Amino acid sequence: MKLKRTLIACLLILGMLFSLNNMAFASSEMENNTLNESRTIAINSPSMLGYDGIWEVVQTTELYNLSDEIVGFCFDMINILKDSEGPETTYVIVNSDERGFPILLFGAYGTSAYLGQDYDKAYYFGTLDFYVAVDEDIVNAHTGKELSSADIDIFSSSQVQTRSANEDYSALRQRYLNGITPFSPPNDTGSVSNGANLQWRKGCAPTAVAMLIKTKNSSLSGNTLIDSLASYMGTNSSGSTDFDKITSGTNDYFKNNTNLTKPKTCGWNSVDSKGSPRTGSSYNSTSTFKTSIDAGYPVGVYCSSSDVKTKGYPNGIGAHMMSGIGYSFGSNGDFVTCYTTNTADGEVSFPLTSTGLKNHAWFLLKW
Repeated sequence: MKLKRTLIACLLILGMLFSLNNMAFASSEMENNTLNESRTIAINSPSMLGYDGIWEVVQTTELYNLSDEIVGFCFDMINILKDSEGPETTYVIVNSDERGFPILLFGAYGTSAYLGQDYDKAYYFGTLDFYVAVDEDIVNAHTGKELSSADIDIFSSSQVQTRSANEDYSALRQRYLNGITPFSPPNDTGSVSNGANLQWRKGCAPTAVAMLIKTKNSSLSGNTLIDSLASYMGTNSSGSTDFDKITSGTNDYFKNNTNLTKPKTCGWNSVDSKGSPRTGSSYNSTSTFKTSIDAGYPVGVYCSSSDVKTKGYPNGIGAHMMSGIGYSFGSNGDFVTCYTTNTADGEVSFPLTSTGLKNHAWFLLKW
């Protein structure tokens, strides 16, 4: 194990030496509080997130958007703790926005695609892909494939959403700076009292969104509503719906039903360049869920899977969309309460720490 770790460390340091011109810490203009704080956050992040180790930064990379603004820093690190059971290498992308969620991306194992690369500038667009500028072209750092003009236009118009306008994570950022595990306050609970519970029909996405709409418009027929949404969303015969079509289909439903009040908010809480939801707590916070529920609006809950078993889903829920009607956040853990799209289940509470619920996304309808 020691020999393997030494070899990895040597390789990383060699990569560092070959790419000094790309490192933010080699640039005196970037030696400021933001960079220093970001480095501290990166070093503290693995233990804050449950990974054993003592971390040393071997490469720091400035990350830009297409407006030439720094949106974060990528820190490639090695674990120098002897006999550690944790990962030997890791990388962390830290948000440069001091009020934003501290961590934009965390790779518990492995290295970033920026490590040891020869490039002019590094970019981060809020996706799992990494991009760099080479000879005036922007290319995928993993594959070397050039970014198309269409993709550049999409990234330029969307930019990286580092925080919600209504959320300030500066207190959490301070905890990462101090290396203090975030505390849980006493349980905070809330629910929507009149949430609609509908049986699966045509697909989980049209069924879940129908519940959100019917909660606001109780006189609507559930079956008719689901059938209409499935048509507008292009849900296939297997019940599968493209992520971006969920938003566009819901908007089309309201455009063609002018007797209904159009929602002011309609769509995923955060999306990538293809319109697919960004999953996880960084983009779908408990406070966003709470705000919607407290205002009386259920939240569409997408999860990649869940090991929670119900009467309607005795083997656990796979990739699925549900209607979130309540929450319990705090010292006993964070839970969201949902109608699963099987009416026999009633109200089911799902822990956000369960395997699939970590990869969750919120779909918001607010009037």
